[in-house]
Formats: sequence, structure tokens, C-alpha cells
Amino acid sequence: MLNHVAADYDSSNENIANLREQLADAQAKFDARNTYQEAYDAAKAAAEEASDKVDELNEISSELSTAASQLNMNEDGGYEDVRAKLDEIEKLTEQLEDANDALSAMTTGSSEVQTAEAKVESAEAALEAAQDALDSAQDAWIDAEEAYEAADTRLDSYNNKLKDYNAEKAKLDAMAADDPGRAAQQDYVNALLADLGTKPDLKTYEKSLKDTETAYGKAADARSKAQTALADAKAELEKVKNANRDTNVSEEEYDAAQALVKSLTKEKTQAEKDLKKLVNAAQSDIKSKQKENEAALKEARKAAEEANSKLNDAQKELNDNTVTKETVDNLQKQLESAISQLEKQKNSDSRSEKLFQMELDNAMKEINKQKENIDKMRASSISTEVTAKYSGTISSVNVMAGDTVNKGETLCQIEVNGKGYTVSISVTNEQASTVKVGDEATVNNFWWGNISVTLAAIKADRTNPSTKKLLEFDVEGDVTDGQNLELTIGKKNTSYSNVVPNSAIREDSEGKFVLIAVPKSTPLGNRYVATRQNVTVLESDDYNSAIDTGTSYGYDYIIVSSSKPIEAGTQVRLVDN
Repeated sequence: MLNHVAADYDSSNENIANLREQLADAQAKFDARNTYQEAYDAAKAAAEEASDKVDELNEISSELSTAASQLNMNEDGGYEDVRAKLDEIEKLTEQLEDANDALSAMTTGSSEVQTAEAKVESAEAALEAAQDALDSAQDAWIDAEEAYEAADTRLDSYNNKLKDYNAEKAKLDAMAADDPGRAAQQDYVNALLADLGTKPDLKTYEKSLKDTETAYGKAADARSKAQTALADAKAELEKVKNANRDTNVSEEEYDAAQALVKSLTKEKTQAEKDLKKLVNAAQSDIKSKQKENEAALKEARKAAEEANSKLNDAQKELNDNTVTKETVDNLQKQLESAISQLEKQKNSDSRSEKLFQMELDNAMKEINKQKENIDKMRASSISTEVTAKYSGTISSVNVMAGDTVNKGETLCQIEVNGKGYTVSISVTNEQASTVKVGDEATVNNFWWGNISVTLAAIKADRTNPSTKKLLEFDVEGDVTDGQNLELTIGKKNTSYSNVVPNSAIREDSEGKFVLIAVPKSTPLGNRYVATRQNVTVLESDDYNSAIDTGTSYGYDYIIVSSSKPIEAGTQVRLVDN
């Protein structure tokens, strides 16, 4: 009977222990569910806020597109200055129409006037055609002149090669047939003959140049005649208009009406130019805003995606935790029922009560034992207090209350009093070769207080050790962590009389040189020829070079770049600025 009762107590105690464990676990999960619910609510609010931001930016983008399309249709698009200028042009247009009507009413509009106006239009078209023909004739003349100069240069080269060929041919002819060097000389003479080429026919180029000069002169005469014809046609039109003017209109009234038409036409033209500028400025402003809005929209969409991802994670965590208040209450009721049954068993049997007391005693002993273990663990545990090795000012903290920190992680950053700061700059090996440890750097963007910057070390840059170096500077003085400094270090500034872009420096087997545009006077004005000038490079940086030309004067034009390959002797045209 005793064993049976003890077994019942053991079973009841085990059941109670299991229920307590289940209740504690359920309560913990239920408490965690509240945390998950709060995280879910926060994530949902963040997702909705991000979505609202995307909708807001989309609406702004639509408004900007509408404004741009309205500007393209010559509407205001939300820009009051454009609308005002449109109104001004509309008003000027009406006034100009009225003024033209008034001016037209002063003449009978006879067929003589229409014929004279047609002659003016025809004369204007003829003058435009004559101008185009003159421009074409001028281009042909310039091309012929360039071709002649190039042929003349080739003829000089041909004559020099022919001279060399004749001299070497004479040497060959003077050699004996069994001379061991005759074969080599023969090969050399053959090579000179092959390189000699065809002699340029300079007369052909002279004739072409003369023909283009003649054509240019004829085109110039044609344009002059067209100008005279236009002036005559305009004078005839004015004469016909005056002859056909209403006899009731005075000369002063007609002149005033005509002046008003000219004045309103000029005002309208200027207003249309101003409108174009305003529209261009407004379109530029819209494009700038669209670009900014697109960047913000991209960031907002990214933030919305991240917020939705966090919301999905929070939803999953919330769904995975199925413990509810009802689950906790049921376990609580089961535990209370089991304890009640155990109490009933204890009251019904005194022997069972003794056994129950023994169980309680054993449980207390176990509890006391565990308390001793806990005290020992607390005594040997590591302190949670963090102490820095140096005194200073905390500039940033990387953790929050309740965070778990692993070994080796940085909790915070401390600015050590009196230790100064360091700055690291990555430069090329060539730039690093111009400085040495101990050099003082100049701070360009520091205007108050005292500051000292010294080069402390030159190391290989691990990102690209073969081509770059890392300059480390010690910074002391009135500075703070995170402040931007602009430093200058290296050679001192030196003044040079001739400084050109690096693209102007050329080099061949004879050394470095620049090409200078030398003017040459022609009937059409100055022409420019590229001329070689040897130079010595005194100093260079990434963009410019200081040069010595060996002369005491500079040059008006040094060729920096060209649309086609050029060499010394090439005729060039200067770019119109």
C-alpha cells in the first residue's frame, strides 16, 4: 500500500512539474507574442509610410510631366512668368494686326504694289542664292590653294629624292662589274627609284587655283549685283506704295503708321525671344526637379521594399507563435486541478502526507543545492562594467541597452585627450615620390585657430600596392573628429613664362616639340600654317606643363588639339570662339 501511494505521489508530482514547465513555456511565448505583435505593428506602419512616400513622389512626377507638356504647348505649366510673357505676345500680336490693317488701309493694294512686292521677294531669294554661291566659290578657292601648296611641297620632296637617286646611280655606274659592293648598291638604287614615285604636275594645280580665283571673282560680282537689285526692288516698292497711297492720308500719318508696325514687330520679336528663354529655363528647372524626384523615388521604392520585407518577417514570426491567452489559462487550470488532487490525496492518508513531506524536503534540498551553485557561479562571473584604458571624450556609441556584445567588437569610440588625429590619403607612386616623411602640409580650408599637419608615414596602398601609396598625416590643433580638411603638400609654387596643356606637348625621335599656328597673308586674309617649335619641359603636373622654347618671346597660337591629324607644314584653321 505504501509503495502504491508513493507511486501516486511521484506520478502527481511529475505531472505537476510538467504542467508548471508547460505553463512557464506558454507564458514566455505568450509574452514574446506581444513583442512580435508590437514589431508587426511597427513594421506595418513603416511599410504604409514608405508606400505613402512612393505614392507622393509618383504624384509629384506626374505633376512635373504635366508641367513639361504644358510648356511644350506654349502654356504656363505653373510658371507665372511664362504665362505673363504669353499674354504679352498675344496682346502685341493683336496690336500688330491692327497696325498692319491700318497701314494697308492707307494704300489701295493695287496690282502694281503686289508686283513690286513679288520683285522684292524674288530679289531677296536671288541675293541669298548669290551669297551661297560666293561661299562655295570661296571654299573651292581655299581647297585649291591648299592643294597647290601640298603639291609644291611634294615637288620639293620629289626633287630632293631625285637628286639622291642620281647621285647613288652615278656611284653604281662607276663601280666595276666584279665589285663585291655592287649588288648592295644596286638594291639601294632600286629602293630609291621605287620611293621616288610620280613627279607632281604643278601646272595642273596652278590652273585649278586660277580657275577658282576667277570663279570667286564672278561670284562676288553676282552677289554685288544681287544686292543692288534688291535695293532697287525695295525702292521701287516704296515708290509704288507712295503713288498708290490714299490721297486723304498725310505723309506724317503714313510714316507714323509705318513706324508703329516696325516698332510692334520689333517688340513682338523680342518678346518671342524672351519667351523662348523663359521656357528653356522652366524646362531646365523641371528636368532638374524630375531628376531629383527620380532619385528620391528610387530610394523610396527601395525603402518600401525593405519595409515590406521586414513586415513579412514580422508576420511570419507572429504566425509561428500560436500561443494565446486561452492556452495559458487552460494550462493554469490544469495545474491548479493537479495540485488540488494532490492535496486531496495528502489529506486522505497520513502516510501519504509523510511521503509528501519527504518529497517536499527533498525538493527543498535540491533547491538549496541549486542556490549554492548559483551563488558560486555569480561569484566567478565576469563583471558587466566596461572600463576604458584611456581617458577622453566618447564620440560615438555602437550598442544599445540590452544588446549582446561578442568578443572583439567595438562598443564605442573615444577621442583621447592630447593624442591628436590622423589623416590617410591614397596617391600614385609618382606623386608619393615628390614628398618625404616629416614634410609639413598646408590646410587650404582652415581659417581660424591653430592646426599642424605633418606627413608621418608613406605605406603601400593595399587596394593597389603596385601603383599607389598611402600617405598618413599626424593632425594636431583645433580640429574635431569627422572634420573635412583640404591638404596641399609637395613642391612649392613656381612661376613660369610659358605654361601649356599637356595635350599640346608632342614627341618624336628628335625630342619634344609643340606646333605653332603661324599666320600667312593671302588675298582672302590670314591663313595659318602649323610650324614645329622644339621645347624643353621644365615641370609638369597632371594637366599642364611649363616649357622653355629657347626664345625670349611667346606665341599667339599653340595648337592643343585638332579635328584631324596634323604635322609641321599643314595649313590649319583656327576655331571660332
